[in-house]
This record gives sequence, C-alpha cells and structure tokens, in this order.
Amino acid sequence: MGKKSWQGKVAVVTGGASGIGRAVCRRLGSLGCRVYLVDIDRIEGRQAASECGGTFIEADCSESRAMAEAAGRIEAEAGPADFVFANAGVCFGGEFELLDDRAWEQSFAVNFWGVLNTVRAFLPAMEARGKGTLVFTASMAGLTGLPMVAPYCSSKFAVVGLAQTLAIELRRKGIRVVCVCPGAVRSRVLRKERMQIDEGWYERVEKLVSRHSSDPERAARKIVNAAGRGKPLVIVSAGGLRLLWWLRRILPGGIDVAGGWLLEKTMHSGSGKSPLSGTARKQGGRK
Repeated sequence: MGKKSWQGKVAVVTGGASGIGRAVCRRLGSLGCRVYLVDIDRIEGRQAASECGGTFIEADCSESRAMAEAAGRIEAEAGPADFVFANAGVCFGGEFELLDDRAWEQSFAVNFWGVLNTVRAFLPAMEARGKGTLVFTASMAGLTGLPMVAPYCSSKFAVVGLAQTLAIELRRKGIRVVCVCPGAVRSRVLRKERMQIDEGWYERVEKLVSRHSSDPERAARKIVNAAGRGKPLVIVSAGGLRLLWWLRRILPGGIDVAGGWLLEKTMHSGSGKSPLSGTARKQGGRK
C-alpha cells in the first residue's frame, strides 16, 4: 500500500503505550491513519496518542468485556476497523520448577487471551463488511523454544498457531491475518520484577539483550508495511534467532544439546553462581 492508501484508515493498536506498539502508532499516524490506542497505562497511553494524533482508550485486553466495549466505542465513532494490531504482551521468566501460577496465568492472559479477546471484539464488524486485516504480535520465541522463559514461549507459540489457523479460516471472508515474530527489539517487556532469577544473572542477560536489540521504529516500519501487503509471516529484528529457528527445523536434537551447554555456561559465568541461587529460589513456588 502506498501512503495515500493508508489515509483515513481506522487502525487499532493494543499495547500501544510503549515499545513496538507505540512505534507502530507513530508510523500509522504519519501515514494519515485514524489511530486508536488501547492500553492499561493511562499516562503513557495518552502521551503516545498525542504523539500519533490518535485517540487513547483505557482497557485491559485480557478482559473480554473491556475489549468488546472498546470495539463498540471505536465502531460507533469511526466505523469498522481496517487494521487491528493485537500487540500487548508481557514476559515472565525463571527456571520451570520455580515459576509460580501467576507467571503462567498472566502470560497467557495477556499474550494469548489478549489476542483472542481482541479478535473476538473486532472480527464481527470486519466479517460484516467483508474485509479487514488482523495483525498479531507473536515472537521468535513463538517459533523456537528459548530457556528460562517457558510461559512466554508457550503463550507465543499459541499465538502463532492461532494466527495460522485463522489465516486459513478467514481468507474466504476477505480478512487477512498477519503474524509478526520480532526478535530483540528495545522495549519494556523484560522487566526485573517478572524474572525469577538471580539479580546478577538478570543484569548480564539484560545487557546482552540491549546490546543486540534493534530500534522499535525500524521494526514498526516493517510491521506496518507487511500489514499493508497482508504478508502471513513477518520476522523482524531476529538476528541470530533466525538462524536458530532454521537450525532447529533441521537438527532439533542438536540444538537442544547445544542450548543446554550454552545455558549452563552462561548460568555459571561471572559470579560463579547459578541464576537460580539466592533471591530467585525464595521467589519460586506456588502462590
């Protein structure tokens, strides 16, 4: 789609108050879209809406009623959405045995149910009109398993599966589904309070991720362009994760062995402690 084709299009972005979502809102605004930003962060959400010339709606995507109400308001004001970006996400991490129920429940509530609730809220109007584009933000962690983030990987794998299934089912109704799988992009998704690992190890991982993270604006341009073309799968800023994904498809057993060795080496580098020592073990267990 050229720039003129975007003008006046109604675009909805969940999780638009920060990171990739915020950058997507700015990109859509620059193209002349009528942007609706949906998020639970009122302060950042209003600021982000001001940046893109859009409208902020405070709503939690993990709650179906809240998303239905948001969709009703948007459709009453602007008509059916042309593009819906289901982008909100959270990341909880730690060794599998130490992750409590909250880590799993919150991961699926936002990462998977947030997408599902968004689709259910906006799809009926798209179906009635016979066109529209749904864009799901999954992750490279939804294409290849990564250690210490089992809830995140599991929920993102579910998003990829949902996207692939709906792409088949909705095609005949004129609705396109785009699945976005970013690698490392600068955002606030990797928060310390959600990671049940040793503080020193967390800091090393955070520095490593930051060093290899790309600009969210660059990712947003690629995502919006792919949405305009209706491209089924978009891999963004994947770096070495793209290679890991391809290798896993060819040598799945070898990747597991190599990954386990690398994790063990990383766990004991620096301080000589496992990331699961100290405070991390105290935070584990069921709550």
